[in-house]
Amino acid sequence: MAKDSWARLEQAEDVSPDLEHLRTSAMNNLGFLHYMGWGTAQDRAQAIELWRSAFARGHEEAAYHLCHTYGAEKEPEFDAKLAVGFCREALRRYAQLKEQDEGSEQVLSRVRWYLGRLQAQ
Repeated sequence: MAKDSWARLEQAEDVSPDLEHLRTSAMNNLGFLHYMGWGTAQDRAQAIELWRSAFARGHEEAAYHLCHTYGAEKEPEFDAKLAVGFCREALRRYAQLKEQDEGSEQVLSRVRWYLGRLQAQ
């Protein structure tokens, strides 16, 4: 199962620098599974911790997930100030991607939507 492979990679202590991007992606993916409760118990605090670790390592999708988590008013983690920072950083990181695809365009659209709502408050 992918979740188990991602968990092993995320926990590995000795990851070569050329594979660190895979570890960071594993953190982001595990965060999503924990947030949604897919294939594991739902644990939003764990999801946020994983996304923050991936974010600190430069992962653009983790920035988006944190933008959403803190920017959705209906979510218990709502924090407009934190959300604006993560949303702005998500925009910056996605703009630096060498290749944009339909998925990244959808993420950018959603991030802009969050920013518009948060800045209007």
